[in-house]
Amino acid sequence: MVRRLLCLAACLLLLQASAAMPCSMFAAHDEQNVLAGNNEDYYGNDPTIIWFVPAEDGRYGYAAWGYQSNHFSQGGMNDQGLFWDGFATPEHTIENDTGQEPFTLTTLEEVMQTSATVDEAIANLRQYHLGDVLGNAQLMFVDRHGDSAIFEGDAVIAPSSPVYQVCTNFIHSDPELGGYPCWRYEKLVEMMESDLQLTPAYFTAMAEAVHQGTAVGPGIYTRYTNIADLIHGQIYLFYDLDFGHYVHIDLAEELALGAHEFSMTDLERSETIGYPDGTACSHYSECRSGHCADGVCCDSICNGVCQSCSLAGHEGSCLDVADGTSCADPDPCNGDETCESGRCQPSAPLECDDGIACTADACVRLEGCVFEPVDADCDDSNPCTLDICDAEIGCSQESLPDDSPCGECGLCRSGSCEQDRDCGAGCSSAAPAGHGSGGSHWPPVLAAIALLWMRWKRH
Repeated sequence: MVRRLLCLAACLLLLQASAAMPCSMFAAHDEQNVLAGNNEDYYGNDPTIIWFVPAEDGRYGYAAWGYQSNHFSQGGMNDQGLFWDGFATPEHTIENDTGQEPFTLTTLEEVMQTSATVDEAIANLRQYHLGDVLGNAQLMFVDRHGDSAIFEGDAVIAPSSPVYQVCTNFIHSDPELGGYPCWRYEKLVEMMESDLQLTPAYFTAMAEAVHQGTAVGPGIYTRYTNIADLIHGQIYLFYDLDFGHYVHIDLAEELALGAHEFSMTDLERSETIGYPDGTACSHYSECRSGHCADGVCCDSICNGVCQSCSLAGHEGSCLDVADGTSCADPDPCNGDETCESGRCQPSAPLECDDGIACTADACVRLEGCVFEPVDADCDDSNPCTLDICDAEIGCSQESLPDDSPCGECGLCRSGSCEQDRDCGAGCSSAAPAGHGSGGSHWPPVLAAIALLWMRWKRH
């Protein structure tokens, strides 16, 4: 009985912390990846540890992390790709607390050994008496299939997004109990919504964005961060506010070594999760921030046409470019846009006027000004001239060959239409194909050919 009370007291101490000791967890997935991350925020006077328990007798192997003073699991991940973390919350009542088994220091590790999915973890937890522990706390689980849930003891909170879920220290089924609004929650949701990238580098950037404290010491700060690839069993461990270097843990390889544990500060951080802002890059996965813009690692996505992350002396910071900088789009017809106060401002549309009266002036999208000759605009009312519009010089006329039909029963002579004396009463608006001894006129088809030839010659 005394041992049970001591265990319960330890659980209450660690899970029922005040709002001044926040934690954060976030997870997301796509068809190929499932990633999860958590920040453990607590006082700095208790050394942090990570321990490994291999699979045996049909029970799953797992890694757990917590504090040296009590060995109570604050979070963990098993060899089935199930990841979890715990959160202090405002007090709330668990109405349907029907479990009979006592909740002890090893209960959560027992759940990790017997659960492969989120649903199994929650079902196994309901066997325990939860009121004394989860009355001021909640748990979040995510598995390698991308399923996740927040377990409040009664309510099971499914993700509001089909892609991600975020948990901090308020009761999600009743935010009015306290702890909400939560800036950490809002920031993580913002980063999930704006530019989610399923890479360890971007998840590290999210963890760094919501970390607590500014220095290692006895006060509250982010003691450690875990970023986990649940499909491939990889863990990236950060500690003591150093988000630039991590300890890489292959869970299967570590479990193969048997049961063991480490003090986190004894683990060598020899790898970097990504380059700092301002470092040259060619892909976002190279950057700690998860953003590569304008050839450097950047503090944000920086994809505005009037923004740059490579301004001289400010490499790595997304800033507005100088006013007057061109931001023209590929269409010349809408003018040459320029940047003003970080926004691309329109200019006057392109005017297309070549000064040639017989061309149709227009602006064709993505092409620019086009000047199309219109021969009809050069009509001089002379049926014996070919009217031509030249896009460079304007209108010109070419005389038709002599004997070309013109008017009613007329023939062209030296560029003028003369009445055909032999046409007589049989003339009509259509020139005849020929006539008696007076000679032959140009048949209409030959006249048409002549017109085409003259046009070809002219151009």
